[in-house]
Amino acid sequence: MPERIRLVAIDVDGTLLDPDEEIRPRVENAIKAALATGCQVVLATGRRVQSAAPIARRLGLSTLILLDGAVVYDLESATALYERTLDPPSLRLAVEVVRRAELPTVLFESPAAGGRIFATPVELDNPETAGYLGRRDEVLRLPVEQLVKVDRVAGVAGMGEAGAVDRLAAAARRIDRLQAVRWTPSSSGYRVDVLGLTAPEISKGRAMLWLAEQAGISPEGTLAIGDYENDLSMVASAGIGVAMGNAVASVKAIAREVVADNQNDGVAEALERWVLKVDRKE
Repeated sequence: MPERIRLVAIDVDGTLLDPDEEIRPRVENAIKAALATGCQVVLATGRRVQSAAPIARRLGLSTLILLDGAVVYDLESATALYERTLDPPSLRLAVEVVRRAELPTVLFESPAAGGRIFATPVELDNPETAGYLGRRDEVLRLPVEQLVKVDRVAGVAGMGEAGAVDRLAAAARRIDRLQAVRWTPSSSGYRVDVLGLTAPEISKGRAMLWLAEQAGISPEGTLAIGDYENDLSMVASAGIGVAMGNAVASVKAIAREVVADNQNDGVAEALERWVLKVDRKE
């Protein structure tokens, strides 16, 4: 008999949220019903705690996989249960490669250390970086020589014109100490072209399996739902890996199943099928 699903990891943008960035009623009800069965449900997102926490609280969730797996965070105690930040040599390499690409440098601090954003001085901003940082109050501007000394940095980003970000991506992928993820503008992620840099071992899948191990849950007892390349690791490593109908081709290719898209309650479909055992014939 297949093992009962005891841990569910759900991506946020493009998966949990519909194209209007709302949680659809059927999805919300399915998550709360899954929690009522004793199943642990976590959000697994590239977001920071500031924007992920209100979503989690609405759903009654306390555990978050943040910054694409760099941190597992407990909202109730406001602590990091698991944290994989850039060591000083890797941070220096990340800052240097972004600066060589002539892009502003943005650092994301672990939420357990304050969750701030550090960035190069405002006079170095391009339009993309200015637009991203201008909406946030928790930004500290530092010269490059001080950026490389910031402690507990979960990720570094360079954002700007597509060609410049492509050149940054090509250079960063030659550095073994760094992992690079290229983001293109979309409604389910960054609105601008971005390259994110983290330590090589960072992934949503690794963080999800760590959580499962802490709870005594085997990989076969996990379910992961996602839509984008940063979800590949958890969809591939879960007992049941599910791709949304709106997922990119690479996620669909490795998923066990493909459900409806985020406009048609795909997350609810997955939970009803594998956790709630609801037979919906519509």
